[in-house]
Amino acid sequence: MDYGSRSPFLAGLLSLLFPGLGHAYCGEAKRGLILFIVLFAARAFAFSLGLLPYQIFNVAAMDLVLLSIYLFVIIDSVRIARPLRYAYLLKRYN
Repeated sequence: MDYGSRSPFLAGLLSLLFPGLGHAYCGEAKRGLILFIVLFAARAFAFSLGLLPYQIFNVAAMDLVLLSIYLFVIIDSVRIARPLRYAYLLKRYN
């Protein structure tokens, strides 16, 4: 058995660079994939709103939603990595 440790800082950084990657780093690949899909769907919805006649409220509201989802992904990966700082059983994809 291989044991490793997971850095909360690195988990947050990976999620910042590519949402969901920090979760895979922490052994929660399925959760990371789901959060990536949610963020992708929110971006697609924001793009579809951009095709409507320009309204500043729509743009501001979707920017706030996207920022909230993005922050949740980063904070969630850091929260998952904290208890794994010392001992983590490496998975096949790690």
